[in-house]
Amino acid sequence: RNMPSRKEIENMFLVFHGQGWVAGAEEVRRDDGMWHIELEDGPWKFDDAYRRGSDWSCGYTKLFYEGELVLFMSYGGFYSKEARAFLKETLREQYEGLVFLGGRGPRTRRASGLSYHNVLQASDEFCVTGREEIYRDSDHHLELNEPLGFHEYMVVVFPS
Repeated sequence: RNMPSRKEIENMFLVFHGQGWVAGAEEVRRDDGMWHIELEDGPWKFDDAYRRGSDWSCGYTKLFYEGELVLFMSYGGFYSKEARAFLKETLREQYEGLVFLGGRGPRTRRASGLSYHNVLQASDEFCVTGREEIYRDSDHHLELNEPLGFHEYMVVVFPS
């Protein structure tokens, strides 16, 4: 059986995410209480699921190739309403550019008076962990500001 490479897996993850939440894809509420976006393309299946309570959220993404799990991502944290549109725009740009940095956004992005930061905390051949944060843009040092939101995430890839 010919399994995809890590690069092929990461690219399909980005392609599917670009067609998912950031593109306003249909979300289906399942018995597990989570909202799911499920997409398919040939041998690939994608399940992006999340649960949100006010500003707090958690979720996971599972990517399958010929029925076998090849990528799993989990995340959790909060984003204020003020930061969500900026987050969606930041992730959409990253996914459309097919740039994989832990499956989230770029290292930094500034626009609309907001600032996005993605810090990869650990990375090896199979696992990436990190934290993304959004702040109001200012001249102050970031640690002095309260973030408008963050997610901590972990991605595990199972290449051939």
